Amino acid sequence: MNLTTVVGTCDSYLDLILGFSMLYERYFEPNIETLIVSETEVLDIPKYNFITPGKKAWGERILKALSETQTEYVFFVLEDYYLSQLLTTEYIEYLLKFMDNYSVNKITLTPVPDFAKYEYLESINTMHKISPNSPWLTSIQPAIWRKSELLKFLKPEYSPWDFEMIGSNEAKNNIENYFVAKLDKPIYFNMVRQGKVPSPGWKEFLKEQNITQYDSTLRI
Repeated sequence: MNLTTVVGTCDSYLDLILGFSMLYERYFEPNIETLIVSETEVLDIPKYNFITPGKKAWGERILKALSETQTEYVFFVLEDYYLSQLLTTEYIEYLLKFMDNYSVNKITLTPVPDFAKYEYLESINTMHKISPNSPWLTSIQPAIWRKSELLKFLKPEYSPWDFEMIGSNEAKNNIENYFVAKLDKPIYFNMVRQGKVPSPGWKEFLKEQNITQYDSTLRI
């Protein structure tokens, strides 16, 4: 499969990777390379490759990871987006084929209608095309990116919030063929907010997912 998963994190958020990995392995069916981009620390988790460029800016570390990928597309996600619905190999292959057929540069995986108000232009099959004036063009919600497109807007000095806010502003009227997948329900739970503030309902979510033994290992 022409896809690599790239997970952005840092040493102080690395404890979130344990729960992320449990649900990623449960719900993300394709067998592809998965890169965890930290700073200096790693975890002993089979099947993942840890990238540790040191105490550098988030953007610089993500760029380092992208330079080590060999695929045209990346599934780009942060460590606090815990998957909650099955993403089958068949569905991911459908998304990649859609990207190939329509020269798509990004597909964001979020419910439609969505809270971010992406401003859609049209629909093709189960996809909604985003307006080039959307305020959330470089949103860091889970998405499949054409790697060359991601590299256009990611800068070494960026934090995740810089990439989302400044990047979206710079991308306005400078993007082509961004889509949002039409989903019936959310595929993830956002465990923490900026500053590692726990999201309301996080303990209930873990209980629903039957991984409550993990609660005590979280530094939140």
